[in-house]
Amino acid sequence: MQTLSARPTVRRLDADQVFRDPIPTTIPWRLSHAAFPAHSDKTYYLSQMTDTRSPEQRSRIMRSVKSKHTKPELAVRRIVRSLGYGYRIHRKDLPGKPDLAFIGRKKAIFVHGCFWHGHDCPKGRLPKSRQGFWVDKIEKNQQRDRRAVEALTNNGWQTLTIWQCELRDSDAAREKISTFLASNS
Repeated sequence: MQTLSARPTVRRLDADQVFRDPIPTTIPWRLSHAAFPAHSDKTYYLSQMTDTRSPEQRSRIMRSVKSKHTKPELAVRRIVRSLGYGYRIHRKDLPGKPDLAFIGRKKAIFVHGCFWHGHDCPKGRLPKSRQGFWVDKIEKNQQRDRRAVEALTNNGWQTLTIWQCELRDSDAAREKISTFLASNS
């Protein structure tokens, strides 16, 4: 079994390397020759946090992340059912496979997890490790979300995005969904 230390790994980089190849995942600030001309001959030590989980634990955690029937999605479904509306889930014939589709009304609801879809809230913060990977992944998710909403809008559909953090206040979420479904335009 692999033992993990709480201490971060340390990589030694020469100043020229830092200036030539900045590593945004390990440097919280950027250096430049113009800003630090006197320090160009010094050696800098940059630390990178190690994962606190074993590869098996990390794999198990990531396998448990679902894309359908998540807790936020189930909460939205309960709200919609309590309002008396019927819906279809994950329609493959619609762009983006909306979480809830109201076919006769031409309305769709997407339920987004704040982390996976890059919401600007505390739950949407990126991990401190491998930020380059996560920034790229979240940006691709956001681009895919925009394309799906645009395609639905072009086909005459109305869309609503419910964020995971919005479900903390169930009354406000209920009001938002009710207003969206009751509107005729």
